[in-house]
Parts: sequence; structure tokens; C-alpha cells
Amino acid sequence: MIHFLISFIFLLLVVLFVFGYTCLFLFFLRYGLRVISEIRRNGFKRRAFVPTWRTSGVSVKGAITIGFICLALTVGLYLYERNRWITPKSSRLNAKQYFVVGMVLMDYRTIGNSFIYPERMIWKPAVWLQQWITHSGLRLIPENDGERAIWKYHFVLAPYINRIHNPRTEENHSLISTCEYVLKMLATSKIADQGLNY
Repeated sequence: MIHFLISFIFLLLVVLFVFGYTCLFLFFLRYGLRVISEIRRNGFKRRAFVPTWRTSGVSVKGAITIGFICLALTVGLYLYERNRWITPKSSRLNAKQYFVVGMVLMDYRTIGNSFIYPERMIWKPAVWLQQWITHSGLRLIPENDGERAIWKYHFVLAPYINRIHNPRTEENHSLISTCEYVLKMLATSKIADQGLNY
């Protein structure tokens, strides 16, 4: 029960991240369009438009609407991932709670990685939350279980593999060692969970 509550708190953090990223996107979209229209109208001679919350195009009612949309999308993704990864044959249900929440965050990161490279600074809060969720779930899985490799693949390697992107050289060493770990674990270790659909 405690793991379900902790994973629920993680899910709420995912909702907050999605809400924050959506509001930032809308704010900068509105700000960029406003600056372009000011430059077209007045040229570069006048001072540029300085945005505020009031002029950003996001009202309190709009923010509440965005919040409910983010909540509904996240709950829908959570239910989808839960049905996909937790089956009647599943074992280690406590760890699976964290895995499902991590997959919800990973779904959002996959969508965002279509537009922004995975190692950009804007992704750091989401990556830290992903690492926190992953660490919390991996504590519940034995060291010699191959399921650990599945977790590492989905939460560490997938952002780069899905985009087919070669990261900067500082991150190459870490990703190569993670690839070696995943391949070695999948080749030498058994996956105890028979209900794992990978």
C-alpha cells in the first residue's frame, strides 16, 4: 500500500511537470508571436515588448483548464501503461507501481524529444524525476534480475534510441556503459517476472 501511495505522489509530480512545461511553452509561444508582430509593426527602433503573466495570453481560467487537461491526459496514460505492464502473471507489484509511473513520464519525454534534444537543460527536471522514480523502483528488484536491464533501457537509453541521436561526448561514456550493462544483463540474467511484456 505504501508503494502505491508513493507512486501516486510521483504521478502528481508528473502532472505538475507536464503542467509547467505546457505553460512555459504557451508563454514563450505567445511572447514570441507578440515580439514578431511588434517588430513587424514598429521595426527595431522601439523597445521590445516585455511580457508579464497578464499579457502572456494565459489567464487563471486558462491555467485551470490546462491543469485539468494535463491531469486527464496523465491519468489516461497511467491507466493505459498500468494495463500494459501489470498483468495477472506479474510479480513484484510494488516495483511495477514505480515502473508504470516512470513509463508515463517517459511517454511525455518521448513526445518532447521529438522537438528538443534529450540532453538540453530544459529536460533536466524531468530527467531528475525519472532518475528518482527509477531508483525507488530498482531498490525493490534483486541485483541479479534481468528486469533491471529493462528499466535501464526504457528510462536511460530510450530517449536517445527513439530520436536516433548521438549525445555530446560527455554523455557518450555513460550511455555506452549503460548499453553494455543492459546487453550483459539481458544475455546472462533471467527475468523472474513472467508477466513482463517487453
